[in-house]
Amino acid sequence: MPELRDLLEREMGRTGIEPLTLEDFLRRRDAVARRRRITAAILAIAVAVAATGVAVRAFDRAQAPTPATYPLPPAGSIAFVEYRHEAERIDALDPATGRVTTVMDLGCERTGVLARSCPGVSIEALDASPDGSQLVFAAREAHQPSAYNTTWTMTSGLYLFDLRTHVRTKLVDCPSASSCVQVTSPAWSPDGTTIAYTAIAPNGTSIRLVDLDGSDDRPVDVGTLSNADSPSWFPDGSRILFSATPYHGPQVPGLYSIEAGGGEPDPIDLGTIPRAAHVEVAGLWAPSLSPDGTTVVFHADPGGPRSWFWVGRIGGQAARRIPGLGTEQGIVSWMPDSSRIVVIADGRLQLVDPWTGSRSPVTHADGWVSPVVLGRSGS
Repeated sequence: MPELRDLLEREMGRTGIEPLTLEDFLRRRDAVARRRRITAAILAIAVAVAATGVAVRAFDRAQAPTPATYPLPPAGSIAFVEYRHEAERIDALDPATGRVTTVMDLGCERTGVLARSCPGVSIEALDASPDGSQLVFAAREAHQPSAYNTTWTMTSGLYLFDLRTHVRTKLVDCPSASSCVQVTSPAWSPDGTTIAYTAIAPNGTSIRLVDLDGSDDRPVDVGTLSNADSPSWFPDGSRILFSATPYHGPQVPGLYSIEAGGGEPDPIDLGTIPRAAHVEVAGLWAPSLSPDGTTVVFHADPGGPRSWFWVGRIGGQAARRIPGLGTEQGIVSWMPDSSRIVVIADGRLQLVDPWTGSRSPVTHADGWVSPVVLGRSGS
């Protein structure tokens, strides 16, 4: 080592370089090596971050819906909710061709009105405008405040979706609707200007109306009834059919109609409801009025663990149970000619004659949200 030091000092003296001890030389060499390693690490991190950003953006682009590829379904198509890998989408079936197309996809969408749908959004109910160009749906969305807060909260709202422009807007925010905890059962008025829906609050349910721009969100006064639910419009738009429970007397839900602006409700006469499974019917609910305004399909609860679909004519013959339908959920929809109902039964989208129970399966449907016919007004 002394020989190496002497050699280094002689060479530095001969070349005119400022004298440098071996210790200083080694320290500077190590410092240069460290700077090179740090620079290389910084460059590696920058490349990794950039690559991650590209990957995230690519993932978002891959998972986000591509509205331009979703064609406008023809009039008469049946829209229904599909559950796919814990996400949801709305598909439309053309009964004439059997073709199914996607019209809206909530799978892992990270932008737009519903910003957390991976997979935290569930569609609870669905309806369509009379001309079939728009959908209204009730959705619940799960929120986690932060990665460190595992307390999930749920919000609920009504949304409009334009099938022509693929623009989605929030129509009703649940907290604004009389301290509700959930909104459901939207029903589009026949003139296309108003949405009726059910607001669920801690003290019961109520029916509300809202204009298409979200304004004039108001309750429907149902007088001496409570727990008004599941609105369904009469064809002329002057009255609404719904289920509710009387304040006085037997607390048994029944079917009523009321003027759209509120007033004194009238009970719906469906004749004598027969005994179901030798048990008095414990309630009628979830009505759906036919487009011609003459026939009602509804749930009748026989007091046990199951409910049944029933059908009856207003002021006509006694209601009867629809053969073969007993465990389905939700409110059925009608075909425009009032001859058949559309329901998801046995995991398939089916057209059913409500009087005979004869059914025509049309496609597989992995979901339970009630389907709806687009363009029921025939326009």
